[in-house]
Parts: sequence; C-alpha cells; structure tokens
Amino acid sequence: MLLCVTLTLILACVGGFLFFPEYQAAGDFLRAHPEIIDKIDRPPSRIVSADGATLYTVSTEYRKPVQYTEIPVHVQQAILAAEDKRFFNHGGVDGRALIRAVFVNVRDGGTKQGGSTLTMQMAKNLYSSGERTAKRKLRDIAFAWQLERTFTKQQILEMYMNHVYFGSGAYGIEAAADVYYGKTAEQLTISEAAMLARSVRRPTTQNPIKDYEGAIDRRDDVLAIMVDEGWITEKEYEQAKKDRPKVKKAAPASTAHIKLAPYFVQHVLERLERDMPDLDLKGGGYVVETTLNSELQKIAERQVKKIIAEYDKVTTGAFVLVDYEGKILVEVGGADYGRNEFNVITKGKRQPGSSFKPFVYATALDLGTIQYNGSVSNEKFVWHDPASGKDWVPKNSNGKFGGRMSLRSAFANSVNLPAIWTAYDVGPAAIANYGKDRFGFSTPIAPVYSIALGASEVVPLDLAEAYSVFMLRGERVTAYPITRVLASDGTVLRTYRPNKIKGVLDARVCDEIDALMESVVTSGTARRAQGIPNARGKTGTTNEHKDAWFCGYTDGLIGISWVANERREGNRWVYQTMGRVYGGVVPIQIWVAVMKEAQKKFGHDLGFDRALRPQAAREEPEEQVVSPPADVPVEEVPVDELTDETPPVEIPPVEGPPVVETGTGTAENTPPPDQKPPAQKPPPAQKPPKDQNPPARKPPVEQTVEVEICADSRQIANLYCPETVKRRFTKGKAPTRKCHLHGD
Repeated sequence: MLLCVTLTLILACVGGFLFFPEYQAAGDFLRAHPEIIDKIDRPPSRIVSADGATLYTVSTEYRKPVQYTEIPVHVQQAILAAEDKRFFNHGGVDGRALIRAVFVNVRDGGTKQGGSTLTMQMAKNLYSSGERTAKRKLRDIAFAWQLERTFTKQQILEMYMNHVYFGSGAYGIEAAADVYYGKTAEQLTISEAAMLARSVRRPTTQNPIKDYEGAIDRRDDVLAIMVDEGWITEKEYEQAKKDRPKVKKAAPASTAHIKLAPYFVQHVLERLERDMPDLDLKGGGYVVETTLNSELQKIAERQVKKIIAEYDKVTTGAFVLVDYEGKILVEVGGADYGRNEFNVITKGKRQPGSSFKPFVYATALDLGTIQYNGSVSNEKFVWHDPASGKDWVPKNSNGKFGGRMSLRSAFANSVNLPAIWTAYDVGPAAIANYGKDRFGFSTPIAPVYSIALGASEVVPLDLAEAYSVFMLRGERVTAYPITRVLASDGTVLRTYRPNKIKGVLDARVCDEIDALMESVVTSGTARRAQGIPNARGKTGTTNEHKDAWFCGYTDGLIGISWVANERREGNRWVYQTMGRVYGGVVPIQIWVAVMKEAQKKFGHDLGFDRALRPQAAREEPEEQVVSPPADVPVEEVPVDELTDETPPVEIPPVEGPPVVETGTGTAENTPPPDQKPPAQKPPPAQKPPKDQNPPARKPPVEQTVEVEICADSRQIANLYCPETVKRRFTKGKAPTRKCHLHGD
C-alpha cells in the first residue's frame, strides 16, 4: 500500500513538473492571440514539388458563423451526444473518460478510445499541431483548462460548432446544414442534426454524401445516446430513426486548386487518404512535400501534347519517370485531366505487348531453360483450341519463320515466335509466377502461351518497378510520390523513405537482360533512343495497335511511355486502333525528350562494373535465320492474332495450375473507377483434352538427358529440396544451376 502511494506521489510530481510549463505557455498564447477565437486564419495547405513549385492548394472552406442562441437545443444536444455528453459536468478535461480510455487501450493493445473532451478538441484545432504524441496531449489538456478559465461553456460550444469541419468543404454547423440539406442550422430536424454530429470524427470519408448508409447507422448511435440522456423522448427517438434525410448531391464550389501535374496530385491525395485518413488538408496549414520535379513534368506534358498533335489517331498518352530509389520524378497520367481524370499510370490496366518479353526471357535464363549466348526456335507455332475448334497461329511482323535465331537477334528485333517457343519450353506458369513474385506485378498474369506477347494487362507503375530489377541487378524499388508531411508549425507528421526489395533475381540474369535491352537500342526496334547515353529498353505494340509502349532506363532513371487512341462512347471510354503506330516510333519520342533532360539533372552512376557484363551474343547458327530488314519497322505483330472474325484464344499452360481466363484483353475493359464496365459474358472454361494437338513443329533429332530438378525452382535439386522430379531435357538445354530456394 505504501509503495502504491509513493509511486502515485512520484508520478503526480513528475506530471506536475511537465504540465506546469505547458499550462503557463497556453495561457500566454491565449492572451497574446485573442483573435484566434474569432477566426481561424491558417494559410492554405499545399502540395509542393521537390524543386519548390506549388502543385496544389486548398484553404479553409465554406464557413458561416452563427450565434449560440441561433442554434436549436436539439442540435447542440446532438453534437454533445456524439462528442462529449458530459461537457457541462467537467472543467475541460474529463478524468473519468481519460481513465476509461487508458484502460481500454491497455486492455486491447491499441488506440481504441481517446478520452478527448469537446474543449480539448478545440484546443487541438486552435493550439496544437494534431500530431499523435504524449506532448501534444499534454498541450491539449493545458490549453483546454485555460479555455475553460477564460470562456463560459456556452462560448466554448459556440466556438466549436462554428469551427469544426463536417466534410465536403463545410466548416461549422451552419455551413454543414446548407451543404448537406440546403437548410439553416435553425431548420435542422433531430434526425438531420444527429447525422451531421458524427461526421466530425472522419469528415472526409464518413459524411452523408460520401457514405449515406454509414451515416444513417452512426446517426442512430447518436439518437440512442440522446434518448438515454433524456434529451429527447422515446417518441421523438422512434420518429427520428424512421426518417431518411434527403441529402444534396453536390457540395458548393471548392477552394482547392490544382496548379500543376493534376494526375500526380490525384495520386498524392489518394495516398494521403490511405495513409493518413484523419489528416484534414482543408483545415489549412499543412505542407506535403513530394518527389516530383516540376521542370521535367512540364517537358513530359508538352511532349505528350506534341505527339497527339502530330499523329491523327493518337489521342492520349502517359509517362512516368522513377529514379533508382523509387522517387516518382514525373507522372503524366493522361493527355487532358479536364477531359478524363482517369490516371493511366496508377490505375490503368493495359496490355504491355512485347514490352513484357524481358520478363519471359529473364524467367527462362534464370531457370536455365535458355542460354544467353544460345539460340531460340523461330519455327511456326500452331495451337489447336479444342473448345472452338480453331487454331492459334501467331506470326512474326514480316510473316516469315523457320530455323533458329540467336537470343540477341530475336530480342533486339522483337521477333514473336522465339518468345512464344521460350514460353512453351519454360512453361507459362513459371513466367506468371515470376511476374508476381519476382517482378511484383499486382494484376493477374494468366499462365497461357500468349503471355510471351504481353496478353495479360498490367499497371504502368508496376512496369516501372519491374524494370528496376534489371537496372539494379536484382533489387526492386517501390515507387512513391511523397517525401514528408508537415504540420502548420513545421512538425514532421510523416516521412517516406525508399524501399528496395533485395535479391529478387540473380544479378547475372539481370546483366544478361540489360545487355539484350542495350541491343534493342543499338541495333533493334528502339534505335531512336540511341542519342541517350547508356539507354536500355524494350518496345511494345498490342492487339490492333491499340497500345504502343517504350519502357527503358539509363543511369538510375526508369521511364515508361505509352500512347493510345482513346474515345468516348456513351458513358465509358474505349480504345481503338491507332493504325500503324509502333512503340519504337511514337511513345519512344516522349521517353527520349524527357530522359535527355532528366539524365542531366538526375543521372546517377549506380557503381556497377560494366566490364563484368556479358559479351555480345554470338552470330546466328547455320540454320535458316529470318531477320526483318533494317529499313522497315521491326515491331511485333498484334497479340493473339487469328483471323479477322475470331477473337483472341486463351491458351492453357503446358503444366501447372488451370488456365486463368482473362477475356479478350481489350482496352475497353478498363473504364475509369466511376464508370461501370459493360456487362460481359465470360469465356467458357478451357481444359486441354488428352488428345490435344501439340504445336506444329517437327523437332530435330537430338540427344536428351534426364535431370532431377526441384519442383519449386525448376533448378537442379539439392539435398534440401522437399520435392523433386525427374525430367528429360534436350542435351544442352538442361538446367545448369542448383536450386537457390532450399538449403544454404
């Protein structure tokens, strides 16, 4: 007992020692700033670029002060029921509520209850920065007591109801009544007042416009407290619960202004809403520091507009630039934000075409299915679909095929058949698994043969992160748009730092793909990028030329460039053919223009010894080789090309999980989030029958070897592999490395 008393006295002394200076400072501040009570005059919140340009501002919004005597009693009681039912019974700090909050939080292991009174909430709005620290809580308590000493309860309640944010730009109960119901506070019913009262906790997401049904449930909670406290009768309670208040569909004009990089600003705001849902930017005073470079952003936006002006059937484009740490330096999510706010970079799901081939070949190289200095088949590929009875016969751009090609030539010239045969040999399921686990794609990658031609849709920002694996020799960066969030007094509320996932791919394989992508620029489909030192990349063009890409990197900078023909049809956006628009001709121009300036400002020597990179691949074998002529665009053919009247065919994998059905893969399947996609009948499930026709290839007479491999990694099994299988390989094509997943 004596010990408890002693500890209590010690804690009280320590608390008093820490609290007294805060209490004095709060009193001094209140006396020095009497005007703060009449008007909260914070500067607008700002989103700024890394080089100091203002991208976005938002100020304190729609506020209509009202006298305490003009606020009906039932409206006051609704606010008190929602936020502080013991308001008139405490001196600014509710000891009972604080003790209960501490007990609940300790018991549940988190911050379940806060214990803040209405007066303490006013203190937080007027005095502290809103950061969640013990010191801030102490400041709130000190200022709350000073407020209670200086003003009457009625005055404090009036301040609160005039200044608190209710969401949708409405500050104060009078503005909220107008925004949501088109009424004055004096005209609010019990039901309407109770619905508004709970909006102040999470005004951005829990207001009657954003979440009507949730607002009804929260209103009922407030009504229950009001009837328990005797503030309304049982009859009034039942009538209010039956009421369905009619809410206005639109809020008044916003004071938010986007000054530059609208798609990027949208990205930042969405990230803040996800990471800091309680942050009230509209309250003013916050500064959000971002990764964007405003000068490069302007260059990219101008270049997208230039391309659209020069090519009749190109109506939109997008570009993102990410550095070696993951900072987003440029983000152009579309051609015209006023025309279409849908951000292709962060939300668009588009077929990547042949820009996906690096991941196909990387999988095969890592598993030992192909060799960097080896050759790949360029023979005809035919797969018979038993469901439709039709054949899938992909083609090269010049229509020719036959023999074998060196991997370098096949990659540099984006020849389709070698990529498809590689997918056949390594297994589509393995490529799909690498796409998810190693390269980090967030969208489903279907394990089908057309995976080799980029038939599965991907998000452009995911592509940037995936290409970083090759640039960083096995590390994958996570792209991010924000560096810091600051409160009005300069306090750092949140800091974002680079995040790299290490060891996702063997450095040797990355060097080999790096060398192959260099050949794309020096002698392949991306020769227009030769003016950029150390450029690497891959072109891509999809079904019916609906998407064209250039994805590449140089000196620590990764750029993803995309163009399309976007048209409005009814209430949705669709994508149509651009004609003969190729990745190595049109989107590459955006990439080159931005990268030329970006390299000057942000080019970074990553410290890799280029002398250790693999040497150029040997020339073609003696077998027949078909390479497109140098003076003809040597881009890939449309994905899943069949006949004019047949849709693309989904192709089952050779082995592995069942087919993942993805539909036709056309761009029309990706409307903006506020637009419902058209109803589509899913294609029938396809299971390869026992008598399924194999691809039409006459295999050469070659010797084979039997190798025991790990079932997980498909590499040579070691003693620690939990499951192994014996598999026969053509001599020279068997895995050469031991399993890296199991053992030491």
